[in-house]
Amino acid sequence: PGEEITTGVTQYQTHFNVFNVEENLNFSKGSKCKTTDEVLKKNYAVYKKAAARAPGKSFFMVNHPFWHAWDIAPQLLIDNHEITHFEICNNTSVEPVAYALSTEKFWDLVLAHRLANGHKVIYATATDDTHYYWPDSKPAATPDNAWVMVNVPGKLTPDNIGSALALGDFYSSCGVTLDTLKFDGKTLTVAAKPGKGVKYHIEFIVTKKNFDRSITLKKYEFKKSK
Repeated sequence: PGEEITTGVTQYQTHFNVFNVEENLNFSKGSKCKTTDEVLKKNYAVYKKAAARAPGKSFFMVNHPFWHAWDIAPQLLIDNHEITHFEICNNTSVEPVAYALSTEKFWDLVLAHRLANGHKVIYATATDDTHYYWPDSKPAATPDNAWVMVNVPGKLTPDNIGSALALGDFYSSCGVTLDTLKFDGKTLTVAAKPGKGVKYHIEFIVTKKNFDRSITLKKYEFKKSK
């Protein structure tokens, strides 16, 4: 079971998902917060209290940080390091401005700063964000466009799936299935499962050690449509 929470401040929208918490949560609305950072902190605190009461394993996810602008800047997920999951792929969202980071680089930037600070890893999920189920619907909002492949030992119960997701024992996909995915503590080995007539290109996006950790924030100006 899951619930999406929509809130935000001014023009920015902030969306969260909470999974496997068996109660309705009284989340803090954007009108009660002055900044997106405050929205994140207050709503994550509400989730943590509920998670402590939940009988099963739950987790909290920041949805599509780039819904219609960069609603969640990388700095926010660097600072709010208790948050461990965000959406790297959402099939109803696109990166809105040309100068913005790709979502892959967004993820790498947050990871690099967190690891350098000695904080928790942040994991990336993928969803199709299904709104429509009939054949003539917009393809971006229909099923089977993006998902997570979870390594679940034992039965596929909500608790076992939630535990694997919380541990990061999964990968995100919008079509590719991995045949090999292993890490021996030193070497990461990845291979895609072959598909008929398909060629694969695997690219690793990394940040080197001792990188320049200065950050310059650029405010996004909203423009009215003609």
